[in-house]
Amino acid sequence: IEKVNTYLKDHDTSGLDIQIMSPVEAAKHSLARIRKGQDTISVTGNVLRDYNTDLFPILELGTSAKML
Repeated sequence: IEKVNTYLKDHDTSGLDIQIMSPVEAAKHSLARIRKGQDTISVTGNVLRDYNTDLFPILELGTSAKML
C-alpha cells in the first residue's frame, strides 16, 4: 500500500476516486456500485477477482480471463 501511495503522487489522478480497502470492504463497495449501475473498476489479487467472476459470470468483469 505504501508503494501504491508513493507512485500515485507521480500521476494526475484528478477526477478519479481511488480508494484502498480491505478485501471485504472492497467487495462490498464494488457490489454496491454495481447495483447502482455505476461504472466500477476494482483492482484485486487473484482470489477476489476469481470470486467476483464466479459470482457474476454473466457480467463482463475486466479480468485476465478474457485473454484466455
